[in-house]
Amino acid sequence: MPGFGGGFGLIPFGGADFDELSMLAQPLAANLVASSAFFGDELDGSLLAKNWEIVALDPEAHPRLVQSAQSVTEVNAGAFDLPQLVLVTLPITLLAIDGVLTPGKRYRIAFNGASVDFTALQVAASAQPPDARIDDGFVWDIANPYLSRDALVFPPQLGTYQVTDAGDLGTDKTGEAGLRKRIMRRVMAAAGSFFHLVGYGVGIEEKKQITVDFLRRLAARIKAQVLQEPEVQECDCTVGQTRGAPQVLTCKISARTARGSVESVVPIRLP
Repeated sequence: MPGFGGGFGLIPFGGADFDELSMLAQPLAANLVASSAFFGDELDGSLLAKNWEIVALDPEAHPRLVQSAQSVTEVNAGAFDLPQLVLVTLPITLLAIDGVLTPGKRYRIAFNGASVDFTALQVAASAQPPDARIDDGFVWDIANPYLSRDALVFPPQLGTYQVTDAGDLGTDKTGEAGLRKRIMRRVMAAAGSFFHLVGYGVGIEEKKQITVDFLRRLAARIKAQVLQEPEVQECDCTVGQTRGAPQVLTCKISARTARGSVESVVPIRLP
């Protein structure tokens, strides 16, 4: 794999205006990119992930976010345990992406008015790690239950992380509990609320008259969301108004997996 070549890392970045520099980028792993934009000073904001932007250029490329930015120099390079650093000339800014970049697709990294395009690494299918969260037909997650029966501690602490007796963050009490939690997340999340999760969330249309057609279409959207959970094979969903509270809808969801069915009832208050 080619490195940056030429004079990467040789320009005195700290003494020049960033806009005048020719920024370079080199993918080092499926979710790591080395950038030549290096100042070595936190005051310039280059070590704040929110100041970096990564843009998917190809239609098939999955949108991503920069999760962290770290300075890598000759002094601290050993602490990163990255053999790929031999491909670049230090110092660099190492950008960690929030997920795997779509192999072979084009992306753009931008910071402070300067940008550079690069191609994500082409990773063989056999080298791509499987989803290790799947166990016994269920996807496991860090525990933050919304039902008392799914809580790990007493009294129940709902909607937050659960700490075990060993002081560690716990995982779901059962795979069924984790699926119930993730179904609720999808139903309650606004559509498009997560930039890097395209199509996540049901989304409720505002100021809509409640008709049979509206309830049917909402149930279809909820079903489509639940079916995106990897262990769900089939799903039934009905949506109706709540007696005595016409602005509250009750969603009854039955998700079937290889191990059985998971029933969820999720209330939705219309905006």
